[in-house]
Amino acid sequence: MYHNDLGIIYGFSNFFANWSDINTDYKRSVELLEKAKQINPGNKDPYYHLGSTYQLMKKYYDALRETRKALDIEKNVSTLMQMGYIYTEMQDYKMALEYYNQSLALLDTYFTRKCIIETLINLKEYNKAKDFIKESIVANPDYADFKIKLCDVFFEEGEYLSAIKLYKDYLKKEEPNDSHAHFYIALSYLRLQNWDESEFWWKKHIDIEPKEPTAFYNLGILYYSTAKYDKAIKNFNKYLKFNPNSDDAKSLIEFCQYQIDLEKLPEKLRELSRREGDIGNLGKLLTCVTEHRKAHDLLNDGEKETTPKYEMIGSKKILTSYNVSSKIYESQGHFEKIVSDLNRIKSSNKEINEVTRLLVFAAEQSIAGIEEYSKCFYIKAKDYKGEYEKGKAKIKLANTYFVDSLKIIRFEVVKNKSVFDKFILEFIDSNIKYFSSN
Repeated sequence: MYHNDLGIIYGFSNFFANWSDINTDYKRSVELLEKAKQINPGNKDPYYHLGSTYQLMKKYYDALRETRKALDIEKNVSTLMQMGYIYTEMQDYKMALEYYNQSLALLDTYFTRKCIIETLINLKEYNKAKDFIKESIVANPDYADFKIKLCDVFFEEGEYLSAIKLYKDYLKKEEPNDSHAHFYIALSYLRLQNWDESEFWWKKHIDIEPKEPTAFYNLGILYYSTAKYDKAIKNFNKYLKFNPNSDDAKSLIEFCQYQIDLEKLPEKLRELSRREGDIGNLGKLLTCVTEHRKAHDLLNDGEKETTPKYEMIGSKKILTSYNVSSKIYESQGHFEKIVSDLNRIKSSNKEINEVTRLLVFAAEQSIAGIEEYSKCFYIKAKDYKGEYEKGKAKIKLANTYFVDSLKIIRFEVVKNKSVFDKFILEFIDSNIKYFSSN
């Protein structure tokens, strides 16, 4: 009776453990495995399968506890590898490597070596990974496909030119149609911003793997980065056929379409600006809005490139000033031109005059903020009184006035919607959203 009970319980527990990734009845699997442990506590298998089940449940500490018990009963390759898998999922790569190495000492297998290589890459131990791959190829000629893993290590290390050379060498000597090599050559060139070469290799990869969605996405990114928005949209749409719920691709398509429409906007606004009366003045104001956005984007890029300066005073690291990007001062010239253009607008319309006033104030506050930034260039550390922060506060205030002006412009555009097309309204709304969050 004892053996029948054990067989039934262990048989069912083993079934649930092996199929729980499909069945997902983890609770039932755990119950049966616990009973199997009680019936025969000296058998490693229930502990091993219980560890595997807890791993699937992402209860990693429980998984480690049970798998260690299995190891205490019998040290073998499968249990050591399971310890490695659990630590890998926990992203504790040092511990994972320790168990993979123990497994390799017991039995040299392709899969164990592959796990060690991946773990060394995750640890960014690139030189060790390279040496281990070379040793693996020499010791096991059947593992020739590890040559491409060597290429991957150079790619992960950010040594893209070396990776490209090795991938191309692999294609020439081993497998000319290897899609993995084509993919990473294209991606390496993309990372290097070598647009022409990247485009060439993405197309070669797509010829080999026409149903590889990521290639279409990356080719879309390439065209997006080079302002070829029509081609970018085409490739993002191909990607969406495979991943219809991708919000990233949908957002990028919207942005590309916006940029296409935006390229046509200056001509539309020039045509409107030539008109008489309020329509002409609204065209001029909208032109100033586009210039303000360009100036603000330049200023924003400059802020990202601006870095803080610190000094050690005693044992404390004290902020003393900032290294201000030249782009910030370049944007100042744009804001000054906007003020000059706005001062030439004359109108008897109360709303248009209010918009003009708000836009002038927004540009002048931006200039005042930049002038505060400029003090950081020559101010002495001991005299620094937060000039950069004061400048940011003025620019934040400028953004508030700019949003207020856009809301009035929007009202006027809606009133004259027979003259202004849908995109102009979308352009205003996108800027209200953008400047409200900055």
